[in-house]
Amino acid sequence: MKKVILFGSLIFVFASLTVYGQFLKQYTAFEANYKIEIDGVERNFYHPIVSIDDKAYVALTDFASWTGRTTTWLPEQNKIRVIERNEDVSKLLIPYRDNVTKKEGFKDCDGNIVIEPNFYEAFPFSEGYAVVAKFDKNTLKTTYGYINDKGEVVIPCIYDFAGDFDNGIAIVGAKDQNCPNNLLQYYLKKDGNFLFNKGFSQAHRFSEGYACVVTSGLGSLEHPLKWSFIDMNGEFATNFEFDDEACFENGYADVILNGVEGYIDSQFNFYEGKR
Repeated sequence: MKKVILFGSLIFVFASLTVYGQFLKQYTAFEANYKIEIDGVERNFYHPIVSIDDKAYVALTDFASWTGRTTTWLPEQNKIRVIERNEDVSKLLIPYRDNVTKKEGFKDCDGNIVIEPNFYEAFPFSEGYAVVAKFDKNTLKTTYGYINDKGEVVIPCIYDFAGDFDNGIAIVGAKDQNCPNNLLQYYLKKDGNFLFNKGFSQAHRFSEGYACVVTSGLGSLEHPLKWSFIDMNGEFATNFEFDDEACFENGYADVILNGVEGYIDSQFNFYEGKR
């Protein structure tokens, strides 16, 4: 029977032997003669699979390749990196947590500290800005803002939540100016100003000039949410109110209008059925 070598990352596994570890879990490695079906498409395994207590584990390298990514084992950093295929990681800044201060900063791809851990939370960069958070011990409240790749705070931590920038616009949460007990979502520009001074109970990113926002409802069976589209000026682009959120792609958006599935074009004409 062949010898088996099991690494914790399951990146390398060589064929078929049952092993019992110190916690009496059963480890079985199988030859790579299995298939996996993803969204109706069958794919082959390039490495063996491993069964641990009747749960199947596949090689991370296989799964990454199926999704157009690559994997790198970084034992000196005690981690595995999964990135988009052919992505340049030379300027990649990766959030990390200091084990002593419990605060977060950023390292480069070699594990060198680039931005000191001065933040309560830190999130990956998007379009040159990263969301960071501070925690107020007096109010026990966490607020969010943005830094640039030098670690400079470019938008202060004043928001109840903050999303990544997408085409120069991010969605942030702030108190309703007319009713401070309500939290609304606003569209924020990189200069720290709102795209327009109007908030929504729920809002989604802009795509092809339009964004889907909630117009009414509480999200319950009795009062379901209704959605519509706004333009870049914050004005409603149609009188239609849809049963679910939607997003434009290549000039069309799949929608449900009063229980009827269909789609709309960029002129907001509704067509019943699938495209």
